[in-house]
Amino acid sequence: MKTRTLAMIDNLTPIERRRLELDMTRAELSRRSGVNKGTLESWANRKRLPRDAYVLWKVAQALDCHIEDLLELDQAEAEAGE
Repeated sequence: MKTRTLAMIDNLTPIERRRLELDMTRAELSRRSGVNKGTLESWANRKRLPRDAYVLWKVAQALDCHIEDLLELDQAEAEAGE
């Protein structure tokens, strides 16, 4: 991964973080998952959230991970789970 990308990784969504770990472009993720590139960009910019479990599952399959790995918990939920 590029140094510039590593410096920004704390601000990334879990989907973006995993995509970059795999050195995959959004276009490649779109092709592999069947999810529109614009939708992926909206998620990455936090303009929209993934709402459909099946769509999220397709993204998880393309990123070789579990759906749970792609979910963002807010701080209160994260602390409650500890």
